[in-house]
Amino acid sequence: MTSRVETADSAIERFAETASGVCAPLRVVPAGRSRFTGGFSGGRIGGVVIARATCSPCTVLRSERVIRSTDRELVKVILNGRGTAGVEQNGQQSLLRPGDLVTYETVRPYEVHFWDAADTVVIGIPRDELGPHAELLTRRTVVPVSAGTGLRSALLRFVRDLTEAPALPANEHLGNALVSLVLAEFTHDAAPAASPESLADRILAHCLAHLSDPGLSVERVAAAHGISVRYLHKILEPKGVTLWAWIRRRRLERIRDDLADPAFAHRTVSAIATRWGLPDAAHLGRALKTEFGRTAAQLRGRAR
Repeated sequence: MTSRVETADSAIERFAETASGVCAPLRVVPAGRSRFTGGFSGGRIGGVVIARATCSPCTVLRSERVIRSTDRELVKVILNGRGTAGVEQNGQQSLLRPGDLVTYETVRPYEVHFWDAADTVVIGIPRDELGPHAELLTRRTVVPVSAGTGLRSALLRFVRDLTEAPALPANEHLGNALVSLVLAEFTHDAAPAASPESLADRILAHCLAHLSDPGLSVERVAAAHGISVRYLHKILEPKGVTLWAWIRRRRLERIRDDLADPAFAHRTVSAIATRWGLPDAAHLGRALKTEFGRTAAQLRGRAR
């Protein structure tokens, strides 16, 4: 099993190097300027990659530049254990809640966004080992499987037990069993990719990825997904989401977190608000007080 990465000045470089060695070459970009912390452990059972990653908010990228023709084609599966995350590939976006599964492929560029502190299981299955089952996973690329089944709990325990062991067992039967569990999970959930619920999640993921854009609006989000504003409101209604209020709340949460972070003590309140798409900070203190019970000055005082 590969060594674990612990907090250090070069934590993000070593995290990326370890993850690249186990999975495929990639890059890690921390969120904001806060100090990155992360741990990565994993290895291979036969041809199957298994790993567990814990990290502070960041984005994991695999760009066209690092994809080589000699790289083995992997179908990767993320099992999101904690926090909110998102995956982008082929112009599609998904929103992951704790317990959700999603697939993507290493032969094409992708971005994985961890907007909160993450605890994630990653499984990489060589496409040629999936045989006729490959299509089952690849046609669900970036379409999450929602949490809530017993199979998912079994899969989570299985992988976590393996990654926490002193060394991965050299037993290809275990690798085959892991692949069977993954296939069973995606076979169990046959929800259509174009369901209104999946579109609603893609819309929210799009908004999280563009919170820093001051031009983000309901109209622009609807246009980006090829739907009307009226239909956008309709598909978000079952989630109890009014989009503009939801965007505002997420922005205020990010501003609150930055104000309370000592790493941002040198930045003005206005600069932090602008960073999250609110260039006019005239009423920010009142908005923070209404949402969280503290003004910007009070939140900043806690960071000192």
